[in-house]
Amino acid sequence: MKIPLVLPPCDNCHSIYHIWIQLHDSYFKHKCTCGEDRSGVLGSEITIGYKGLYKSYYEFKENNDHILSMVFSATALEWEIVRLHNKWTQINALDTGKDISTEKLEDIMRKYRTIYDKLKETGKLLYPHGFEKYVEIAEDFKDTIDKGFPELILDTLIKDFQEKLFWPRNRILHFAFTDYEKQNAITSYNIAKLGIVILNSMDKYRRASL
Repeated sequence: MKIPLVLPPCDNCHSIYHIWIQLHDSYFKHKCTCGEDRSGVLGSEITIGYKGLYKSYYEFKENNDHILSMVFSATALEWEIVRLHNKWTQINALDTGKDISTEKLEDIMRKYRTIYDKLKETGKLLYPHGFEKYVEIAEDFKDTIDKGFPELILDTLIKDFQEKLFWPRNRILHFAFTDYEKQNAITSYNIAKLGIVILNSMDKYRRASL
């Protein structure tokens, strides 16, 4: 799968380019038409979830495909949930002197029947009291949701992520439902981005607590 990146303006000629990388690439090679070498390494903050968001934004902005954008918004958050779940499950296993295989990680994830379960269990790995409680104590996130996300309620945050982001995605994929408007794609993108930002904040908290 190819992911679009928008490079900052060229230092020499100020041209701006879309380039394409593979999903798991950590670097890119690019030469500007003026001859300037624009190759670089992706920062660690550009996780697989953010790459999914880049794809979602591109489909919305460049291809005017708000249905596919909705699919990638939800997928971006799910990728990030799985990434962090696997990361901290592996770390916890290593702390007890054990190794855990990719197949075992997949088995664990399959036992979580819904995205609600996946987000809930991953939240517990990152913060002892879980995803919703973390947001409650983080004033910035709490204010952001109160002021900018009328479709989300703090007391039912995981449920709302499931219903407002993933149910529409599933409706598209499972029932070929396409009766969504551009505003639905914007809402999906914003909810997915919020979820990824929260999860990465929780990841930072967990790393600081080691």
